[in-house]
Amino acid sequence: MISLEKLLALPVIDLLDGNHVGYVKNIVVEEGMLTKIVAFNEEENDLHVNAKDVFSFGTDAITLKTPDNIIETDVASNRILGSGVFTGKGIRLGTLQDIVFSTKTLKAKTITIDGEEFNFSKIASMKHNVIVLKGRLAPNAPRGSLRTATPTRDPKVSKTIPERLIINHQFLIGRKLRETIFLSTGEVLAEREEYVTKELIINSLNTGKLPFLIEKSY
Repeated sequence: MISLEKLLALPVIDLLDGNHVGYVKNIVVEEGMLTKIVAFNEEENDLHVNAKDVFSFGTDAITLKTPDNIIETDVASNRILGSGVFTGKGIRLGTLQDIVFSTKTLKAKTITIDGEEFNFSKIASMKHNVIVLKGRLAPNAPRGSLRTATPTRDPKVSKTIPERLIINHQFLIGRKLRETIFLSTGEVLAEREEYVTKELIINSLNTGKLPFLIEKSY
């Protein structure tokens, strides 16, 4: 199993010649399957990689067995993490924080909404940064049994984040934000023109805002 949160910002490497293709920025999910990995290169263009071309989802990198199918585009992909989650009656349930996939079948297994885990089969639609759930909700675990991500700027939090994650995201340090990033509560996570620091990366990981940090920094 692999979660989207752990995939973000991992380097993508071509096994045939050792080329560093780019860094994971997003994914594409179609009919409950992981179909594409969206990476970005030094030119900031999106690179669409067929998920079936992945040789391994490693802890420190994603390796490709057939890099010939990489498609470069300047059209930004819709974000997934941070998407609003609603019921069919239009009631907002929260924000999508993670998706877990099978690395063998590429099938989506669970989603995490504001700290609660649900079976992926609960999703009725998943388009345009909005997710709609169907029927009555039955979380896989009772409320409070899972870690709930809460915004924080306490430097002590860094002790709870594996050093591997900090290393994988070091390429973001020193970038500048082109616009302000808000939390789902309306609180400001980072201001426009602010420079990316290690502390900001950790806070972005904890609040599910890492995709925004990647997308809105240069």
